Amino acid sequence: MTAHKRSQRFSIIEFLSVLVVLAVLAVAAALIFSPFRHIQLESAVDKVMSDLRYCQELAICRNIPCGVVFEPARSRYTLYQYGGAGRSMIKDPLTRRGKLRIDFASGVYKGFTFAGVNVQKGTELKFAAGTGVPLDAAGAALTRPATVVIRSSAAGCIVIYVDPETGRVWRS
Repeated sequence: MTAHKRSQRFSIIEFLSVLVVLAVLAVAAALIFSPFRHIQLESAVDKVMSDLRYCQELAICRNIPCGVVFEPARSRYTLYQYGGAGRSMIKDPLTRRGKLRIDFASGVYKGFTFAGVNVQKGTELKFAAGTGVPLDAAGAALTRPATVVIRSSAAGCIVIYVDPETGRVWRS
């Protein structure tokens, strides 16, 4: 009779196992349906804004034109400096080894895309040597703010603006 009653009850190990599985599922659901994805989107936007400001600062301090080339189809962008021999990639200031290219198709910012990049005549934004004034790919001064739209399927999108006169970078 005791063997029969024992088979109908849960042991403490079975009970704890079920609790652990439920806790893991709850954490997974919280991560998927929580504002964390929006925080990640804001982090990606902050990275792009920081790199735009860095590029402008390099143009002013080094007195050479610098720019950012956005590749929306590949979900990435690269920072360049322009000289007599054409353009060369800017080194990443954190590692001092690699080139400063951010790829939204892999790595930390995976899952974000450029929903739109509008810099007058293309997707390349330059900053003038010495002054940091924003220019289009042809080297003409901007007549309207440049915009970069970063989108996340789970968290919406955020627009980054670059002022045509001062190069000030802000977001919506």
